[in-house]
Amino acid sequence: MKPISFPFWLTLLFGAVACTAVKEPSPVQAEQMEANLPPVATITELVNGDLACYVDLMDNQGNQYQGLYATFEICEQAALIGKAVKLTYQLASFNDCDSNEPCGKSKTELAIVQIEPWEN
Repeated sequence: MKPISFPFWLTLLFGAVACTAVKEPSPVQAEQMEANLPPVATITELVNGDLACYVDLMDNQGNQYQGLYATFEICEQAALIGKAVKLTYQLASFNDCDSNEPCGKSKTELAIVQIEPWEN
């Protein structure tokens, strides 16, 4: 019996599609991830990175959360460092490249999309 052969270009195409397929979190998974993140916390650091804003937080129990993804607009609110804030999380798309240069790859992460001063 003769093995089935595909044209080389077809093999490359299927390989590329398989390599770029990214499993994104389902809404249920996103809700579970958000349940593990504090709704109110103190911002300890904001880092404006190449691909995202990265946020470090400390909740009321002293638990620390480091390197949480956030939209770039969050890093513009440096006046809130050291202050308690209410956090809004949402799934957001980010480049999945080695730098801020476009590479055609992206990933979806649960990210901080809004912060508001919190008075308790």
